[in-house]
Amino acid sequence: LSNALNQENNLSDLPNDKEYIHGHNTTRDLIGYNVIRDGSEIAFTSQTSYDDGNVQVETEYCYTVAAVYDEGVSSQTNTACASALPVPNSSDMNVGDAEVSIGDIAGIDISLENEDSVAGFQFTLSLSPNIGTVVGVLPTDRTEGFNLSTNNGIVIGFSLTGDVVAPGAGPIVVLEVQANSSGNASACLNDIILSDPSGQSMLVESTCGSFSVQDGPVSGCTDNNACNYNPNAEIDDGSCEFVSCADCAGEPFGDAEEDCLGICEGDAVVDECGVCDGGNLSCSGCTDPEALNYDSDATLDDGSCLYNEPEYFVVDLNNTGESSLIIIQNANLDEGDEIGLFDTSGVVESCDPDIGCEDVIIGEVLVGSGIWTGGQIEIVGIGSVDLSQFDGPTLNGYVDGNNIVFKIWKSAENTEYEAEVTYSQGTGTWGEILTVVSNLEPIFSVVQDVDLNPYQMNMASLCVAPDNNSISSVFGEIDLTSSSRTLPSP
Repeated sequence: LSNALNQENNLSDLPNDKEYIHGHNTTRDLIGYNVIRDGSEIAFTSQTSYDDGNVQVETEYCYTVAAVYDEGVSSQTNTACASALPVPNSSDMNVGDAEVSIGDIAGIDISLENEDSVAGFQFTLSLSPNIGTVVGVLPTDRTEGFNLSTNNGIVIGFSLTGDVVAPGAGPIVVLEVQANSSGNASACLNDIILSDPSGQSMLVESTCGSFSVQDGPVSGCTDNNACNYNPNAEIDDGSCEFVSCADCAGEPFGDAEEDCLGICEGDAVVDECGVCDGGNLSCSGCTDPEALNYDSDATLDDGSCLYNEPEYFVVDLNNTGESSLIIIQNANLDEGDEIGLFDTSGVVESCDPDIGCEDVIIGEVLVGSGIWTGGQIEIVGIGSVDLSQFDGPTLNGYVDGNNIVFKIWKSAENTEYEAEVTYSQGTGTWGEILTVVSNLEPIFSVVQDVDLNPYQMNMASLCVAPDNNSISSVFGEIDLTSSSRTLPSP
């Protein structure tokens, strides 16, 4: 807030905090400053700067300052806005272990685990006791293209081409350390400096390693397939182990990995919704706000959007200004199925005497339709208007008092079905102000019972058309003796 406070300070440079105001011979004492944040006073200070520690990260706050005098308070300064940056992620550096004979050179890995990109680094390798000397520095695959140098144990790395150490974990350099005397030393990093791509210093912590120098041949693991293989070892001490570096299949330094379900070399992956093996189901749906089944929680469009554009029950009537509202609250249907509303004795098409129409055609007419989306649906039926008594037209649509007939089209089967309905409001006839259907159920099959008398001839008439009308199919589940005769030709 120093800029805002300095705006008040710059009003006058008179000594002893006195000001000459508006050309009058008046003096007043400056006491301090009121700090105002987003319109509310949050602090008073007598200093020319103020640190606001009660803030949320990445939230913008706007400040003004008012000078406080012994005679009163000045107007507020111009507004200055700022937001607190998040605390940077801390990086971890660690020193590897090495074992070598006197006079030999050992390679010590310097590893970095970082969540943010690192553009440059500097550190000093210290051995305590000092039994070795850093004589060289080598890059790793994480620092290809970096300029590396070392002098008196100080190591510097940077890139002239904008390369960075990408977020990750693993060695960034290998220090070549020559053993000067025998003993065991701790190998630690001091005076560490990491900088980000903008040149800002980064937080870092470090872990020491060990440097061991032997008088004679080095002993250790000599199997180069082992996790703890020591390239400087000449005598195998039986310490080889193959577990700590093994992949999930048990292969040392192998590349087999577990999937997100923990199955080694499995194929489960985290989907675009962030769910393991979820198949994008948890965040998929219709993302078009204009669709009937718009899902505000969906982030991936799965092509399921439904619009009020029936393809089977297509109403082909002119609006007459007369209508009835049918509300269907629940239905045993799948999304995308269509509902058609009919009047079996409605006016099929408008008849206007002025254009030569004399006979009104009465028959089954589709007066309204809609698409089921899994929840309540509202359908408006078009009603007929009869103006024939005034020598006017008779307009197409349902006729008041006729029964409402419901039909279903199952989109997956491309099949039309009759339907049964349960009304919670209305009687099921056209012309009522409001009709509410509490449940709609497609009629998938019809069962007809036929009573037969044994040991005699029976005659039966079916009022439904069976899928298979053969005798063996209709009476296939009962013991039956049937007979027939062929009538003679006339």
